[in-house]
Amino acid sequence: MADLFPSIPGAMSPMEGQSLPVCREIKFDFDRRRPVFDRGQPVTVTESEAVRVWAWHALQAERYRHEHESWRYGCELYRLRGLPYQPGTIEAEAKRSVVEALTVCPYITAAEVTEMELVEDTLRFAVRYTDIYGGGDVIHV
Repeated sequence: MADLFPSIPGAMSPMEGQSLPVCREIKFDFDRRRPVFDRGQPVTVTESEAVRVWAWHALQAERYRHEHESWRYGCELYRLRGLPYQPGTIEAEAKRSVVEALTVCPYITAAEVTEMELVEDTLRFAVRYTDIYGGGDVIHV
């Protein structure tokens, strides 16, 4: 199975029938939009906090854009730019793309877009997800 966790080398998705390893990611400062380091080394987080980092990155990454990332990783919102569709059609397709981007992760059990606003060419949304650790969060993009 393809690597769904491009930030951490060796953090592979399990093969069918295997249990999931603990989710690990590099801690991310969402306000400054950069990874967190301590004495030159990246800080690692686990479980629900790691899932949140993964989810945020998956929503920022353009799917199919980079060869080094799995084609299952990322979001297809960029494909909606400049299309001559009605706002309702764009919003429906955007919701589908966001949910698909998150639910491909084996650590995420459910995702739902709770808010969406399309103003001129800017799409803003909030998505609520649930993870296997009993946690979950709302991500605003």
